[in-house]
Amino acid sequence: MKKILFPTDFSSAANAAFTYAIFLADKMDATIHCLHVYNLTHAADMLAPSDIIAAIQEEEEDRALEQMEVYHRRIEEEAGKDIQIKPVLKTGFAADAIGEVCKTLKPDLVVMGTKGATNALDKMLGSVTTAVIQTTAVPLLAIPESAIYSPIKRIAYATDFREKDHEVSARLGGLASSLDASVIAVHVASPGEANFTEEDHIKLLELYRKETGLADLDLQQVEGKDTADALAGYMELQQVDVLALSTHRRSFLDRLFHRSLTRRLALYASKPLLVFHS
Repeated sequence: MKKILFPTDFSSAANAAFTYAIFLADKMDATIHCLHVYNLTHAADMLAPSDIIAAIQEEEEDRALEQMEVYHRRIEEEAGKDIQIKPVLKTGFAADAIGEVCKTLKPDLVVMGTKGATNALDKMLGSVTTAVIQTTAVPLLAIPESAIYSPIKRIAYATDFREKDHEVSARLGGLASSLDASVIAVHVASPGEANFTEEDHIKLLELYRKETGLADLDLQQVEGKDTADALAGYMELQQVDVLALSTHRRSFLDRLFHRSLTRRLALYASKPLLVFHS
């Protein structure tokens, strides 16, 4: 992994995510491409003269570059190493611009901040983050604003044990390997659902280890009436650092952050979410 795309609006949510970007880049010997998107639609709507629009654009870019210098200093202070950071400035709407940069830059990972737990997926992750998840093929690590950085050592991958998503498994394995992290493939079984046998466990374990390329991978099945609630409890008990999902489980993503689960899923307000497009 050599390229991390870090979209930022220089908010507190983005600042929290940048700490993760720093240490991920350090761990994986990657360059951080720091993307700031600004919108000049308001000036254009006012039919401002071109020289005025140009002056506004220059001012916005100068401000962004000054903020990126702050990021440079944070790298020195927090990592103590020379991690390369490259500024990328774009005009337009954030989700569209992030998608365009992903197509041209082809980053290995997008790291971006989120807004915190509320009552819906879009509000939990922010509409921009949600749009990027839905439209971009690049894996995305969404960092909640309240997250306090800790090394990513345990990743829980939500699965139904029936999907054959080899591409996601391989990408998850590559990322986990870069981080020296272990992966637990977790399935939440509904009450009365048959537990997989020891023979099933051995076969599935062999399959997942082969697909991910990870020797340090485990399988777990937990029972619960509510998938999100059971998974939250599992993450807390097992001290999981990141929850990984693929986008074909959008309905599961929606359930995770439904307002009826806000209290029970307060854990997700401080845990990163790793989403793979499939």
